[in-house]
Amino acid sequence: MEKKLGRYLDKKEIVHHKDGDKENNNVDNLELCESRGKHSRDQHARNYSEMAYKYWETQPKTVEFKGKKYRKIELAKKYGINYETFLNRLKSGWRIEKAIQNKSFIGNNQYSKK
Repeated sequence: MEKKLGRYLDKKEIVHHKDGDKENNNVDNLELCESRGKHSRDQHARNYSEMAYKYWETQPKTVEFKGKKYRKIELAKKYGINYETFLNRLKSGWRIEKAIQNKSFIGNNQYSKK
């Protein structure tokens, strides 16, 4: 990384290995982080995003409610629930009936359904 930059690293700077393999020092795999804190925050965000994506990819896209199949986003819109809130409620084990009864607040304490 120092060769690429043409200077020594600052004491606060950290080199991040994009693929997680610290042995892979290919310049395309390296990323300069301005501090340990930023590196930790960025790494946490990447890990959380990957975990969330993997979780939701394994979940069915449709649910059955009152004898009819709905796409989750359609059901959330129909009952005025913020889609992400609806998904999080289902992930937390809420029954569909409960998840759609409790309106979600957004912005200025307004219901998402207008």
